[in-house]
Amino acid sequence: MGWNKKESGDEEMRLIDGKSPPPRRVGGEYFSSKLATSHKIHPSSLSGVVRSLSLSFPPSTSPSSSVEESVKLGLHPSHGVGVGAQSALIDFSSKAREVADSARHYGRCYWELSKARLSNVGTSSNVSMSLDVHYLIHMLQSCNSHHFIHQGKQLHLVFLKIGLLESSVTIVNRLLQMYVRCGSMRDAHILFQEMTHRNCFSWNTMIEGYMKSGDCTMSLELFKTMPERNEFSWNVVIMGFTKAGWIDTARSLFDEMPNKNSVAWTSMIHGFAQNGQKKDALRFFKHLSSNPLEVSYRDKFVLATVIGVCTELAALGCGKQIHARIVIDNVEVDSVLSSSLTNFYGKCGDLDSANNLLNMNKEPDEYSLSSLIMSYANIGRMSDARRIFDVKNYPSIALWNSMISGYVCSNEYLRALTIFNEMRANEVRGDFLTLVSVLGVCSILGNLVHTKQFHIYACKVGMLDDVIVSGSLLDAYSKCGSLDDACKLFTELKAFDTILLNCMITVYSNCGRIKEAKQIFETMPIRSLISWNSMLAGLCQNGCPVEALNLLHEMNKLDLKMDKFTLASAISACACISSLEFGEQIFTRAIIIGLEYDEIISNSLLDLYCKCGLLENGRKIFDQITKCDEVPWNSMLMGYASNGHGLEAIELFNKMLQVGLRPNGITFTGVLSACDHCGLIEEGRRWFNMMQQDYHIAPSIEHYACMIDLFSREGLFDEAMNTIEHMPFKADISMLSSILRGCLVTGNKTLGKKVAERIVELDPGNSGAYVQLSNIFASYGEWGGSAEVRKLMRHKGIQKNPGCSCMLVVATTGTGFVLGSGTAIDLPGLCYTCAGTMMVAASASTLNQVFEKNNDAKMKRTMQRPLPSGRITIPHAVFWASSMGLVGTALLASKTNALAAGLAASNLILYAFVYTPLKQIHPVNTWVGAVVGAIPPLLGWAAASGQVSLNSMILPAALYFWQLPHFMALAYMCRNDYAAGGFRMLSFADASGKRTAAVALRNCIYLIPLGYLAYDWGVTSKWFCLESTLLTLAITATAFSFYRDRTIPKARKMFYASLLYLPVFMSGILFHRLTTDNDQHCTTDSKLDTTTKLAASFQENRNVDRRKNRGTQGRPPVAYASVAPFPFLPAPSYAPS
Repeated sequence: MGWNKKESGDEEMRLIDGKSPPPRRVGGEYFSSKLATSHKIHPSSLSGVVRSLSLSFPPSTSPSSSVEESVKLGLHPSHGVGVGAQSALIDFSSKAREVADSARHYGRCYWELSKARLSNVGTSSNVSMSLDVHYLIHMLQSCNSHHFIHQGKQLHLVFLKIGLLESSVTIVNRLLQMYVRCGSMRDAHILFQEMTHRNCFSWNTMIEGYMKSGDCTMSLELFKTMPERNEFSWNVVIMGFTKAGWIDTARSLFDEMPNKNSVAWTSMIHGFAQNGQKKDALRFFKHLSSNPLEVSYRDKFVLATVIGVCTELAALGCGKQIHARIVIDNVEVDSVLSSSLTNFYGKCGDLDSANNLLNMNKEPDEYSLSSLIMSYANIGRMSDARRIFDVKNYPSIALWNSMISGYVCSNEYLRALTIFNEMRANEVRGDFLTLVSVLGVCSILGNLVHTKQFHIYACKVGMLDDVIVSGSLLDAYSKCGSLDDACKLFTELKAFDTILLNCMITVYSNCGRIKEAKQIFETMPIRSLISWNSMLAGLCQNGCPVEALNLLHEMNKLDLKMDKFTLASAISACACISSLEFGEQIFTRAIIIGLEYDEIISNSLLDLYCKCGLLENGRKIFDQITKCDEVPWNSMLMGYASNGHGLEAIELFNKMLQVGLRPNGITFTGVLSACDHCGLIEEGRRWFNMMQQDYHIAPSIEHYACMIDLFSREGLFDEAMNTIEHMPFKADISMLSSILRGCLVTGNKTLGKKVAERIVELDPGNSGAYVQLSNIFASYGEWGGSAEVRKLMRHKGIQKNPGCSCMLVVATTGTGFVLGSGTAIDLPGLCYTCAGTMMVAASASTLNQVFEKNNDAKMKRTMQRPLPSGRITIPHAVFWASSMGLVGTALLASKTNALAAGLAASNLILYAFVYTPLKQIHPVNTWVGAVVGAIPPLLGWAAASGQVSLNSMILPAALYFWQLPHFMALAYMCRNDYAAGGFRMLSFADASGKRTAAVALRNCIYLIPLGYLAYDWGVTSKWFCLESTLLTLAITATAFSFYRDRTIPKARKMFYASLLYLPVFMSGILFHRLTTDNDQHCTTDSKLDTTTKLAASFQENRNVDRRKNRGTQGRPPVAYASVAPFPFLPAPSYAPS
């Protein structure tokens, strides 16, 4: 490798190779010049040195370590020491001497020796020990290999006392390597800085240590300051930077490397492949092979790596060219290269070439056989896989594992368990891969009994301590629904390391216990990148995409490293809420770190485009994905199906079968959904049967739901009901609703009534089923039947929830009308105003639901609305909205005035054609919606008075400022639901919730002055000021509590406070307005004495000025700015008459 062979060069190579150095004379480099050479030292002259080296070690926890021994520096005769020096040999206890003698005479593995000695290094309170240097180095190597840092520090102290650190670079390098391997880079850095002599091994150890600890920057700085570099130095930094994803830095260092070897070439090609730049990896290999002076392209590891790249790219032609080059250059095909080529041909579908390659070997290795078995399994040809398996008379565990995995891949799960039993019958002991495979089968089947049996087997064969096996057991228990067994196993393991904690996060996520998963994540002492990724995936899996994006925001603030799994989960979260903008921003991050061509990232981006309805963009991504995998095919197929392109989905499915890919359950969900949308009965039946018979896939509840909806749409109710009766699941409300919708279309009243009653049995409060049944009778003119259904609803206590939004609009309009009427209230005018306003509001609300039908269908709180649930069709809804809008506006224009009608029409346009589309574009929609909500009381005022004045703005202002905290609380509580519907609320863009809470608090504070303004402008009495202030302070307190904590319970508390605030505020302002008018009327008509009349005269004059001479017709006052109590208010542009 071109090592530096200066001081201790030969020995350094042996140490790096892991070989023990031969017995050496203890002298020269081992001791300082003060001790001179060992053969000149008389034993008597060592007595003072021995006494000075007596060390005390802390007591050990082991009960067997209680013997006190003296530490004396000894020199072994085999090191060239005279017989007279034997009195200073190591004074061991009987047990330690026996271990040492057996190691010297029989050369056993030094780990067994050092294990006993390391237990003596820290035994009792006064341990004296004397070891020769050779075995001290053996013990240090044991600390190095098994991460015994405490004992390593004790040995460091021994070497320091003896004085070897100043004279032997080899021992210091061993100490340095011990600290690095034990993960103590701080101690390694201190030792490295104190070293007086450093060779290449010293620098390489530190560079490799920093690289493995993740500090690539420090590693690069050390490499740049390294005085002399060897090949190992270049290989370490290039390999480390490629693994860390710093592919550009690795490329620049590779270009600077003077003598490029096969390790460097392999690292670069593998680095390009691992970082998603597989085409760059092929170009790099092409550049390598085109250089006639470079022979590294013939290296078997380089060739195996580039063959693996061709496998992932499914580049059959390129792989064949490389194979031909291997044959031409007479490269020896070993097991690694042979298995790579077999796997390449198998994954690319060229099984004939794979078989020919296998037949060329008289004794095919097991890796090649395993690759071919998996290749046949990927296309479902398990009979051929079994034929390959039977080539070996005594198959190894690797072949057994391949067969088990093959049957799992072919969805033949019971057959996989049979192979496991066959393996045990042949007395072959399974390894951890075997257990992981069969536990995966238990997870898929949900078989708790088999999971417990494999748990016992793992204990029996001693593999329960393996974190991979224990993690698979935890996952199997969770997917079998036995969370208690999983928690019990986790407690019994008593090894709460990061890996198992990560498994428990996944377990709780799989069981829908996302709160417990978050609790584990938040209390973890050390969070690895896998911890963050597990939490991200769990949040997405449990319908919390906004919280997942908040977690990503936290990772970004902490400047944590993100890998492809992190970014893929984040893009998937954006896909769940149809947030194209955020998803593309995250993909930009992937481009920056060189992951734009990664398959996982590309699959997530494809899913994002499909769920956002951008099928053309999704198809472009799909066409760029070259890996032969069913995931992108499923995403594209589901995209076509969910967006109504059923024929394109079926065409893509046929193409998927033609290229040899095996469909899974998700694939058939998309196909059956496409058949459902297109009404393809025969095709749906054929694919449903093929899924079970040809691909051995048990239909899930989603598959049955598609078939039931397909039959119901076509009026095949017998088949639909027969499917419900024979499926292994209990029919849910969505399936029954599909049949009920079909009954609505075909007019099947008898079945409709039965299905409606069954829906109510499942959900007693569900009024939608009876409403649909009533609509069935009404649509065929059977009004008696419709009335009977309504009567049955009343008898069973089932009520249809009224529309609260329209009622609120009517209430605020009526309040505005009363406030604008003065002393005389026109009751017929009030009725006409409320009726016209309600019609216009119904029109606007209906148009809103027409435009947002697809969005509402994605939200839990709106999916049962008439349009998303299919109870009303879009043409009916548009006709109703148009009729109500025109009639309502005409009523207001004819019975009130043109100003009121104009306000109603403008508010309809603002709500339906501005606010509604803006909800999916920008968070400013909430402020626009507040303007819409503030217009109805102004409309009522205008209907009563025929004008809009300054004091008519009091109630609209109150409604405007009230709506913002009200909807901020609602949007925060339902932010996942709003995000799923694709609505751009502020709570979605505000990851921490601070801005949302700040807007709510600020607008609550704006409500405080409104009571004083209402009194000052003559709208109500002075007592309302106090009541309004107390009421507003109450809601402000809840807003402040939400601003401080920003939790769902605090938001809910503020929401309920806002629901109470508005009716109390409007009732108060109406009460004081009406009572003030009555009091003033009684005071004017009474006979008062002179003093009372004078006081009343001043009172009347002030009220007259304040109300601006309302006049005999009861016109509302026009406010002007008074001197007190608000002198800072601007004067109006008009003066009181």
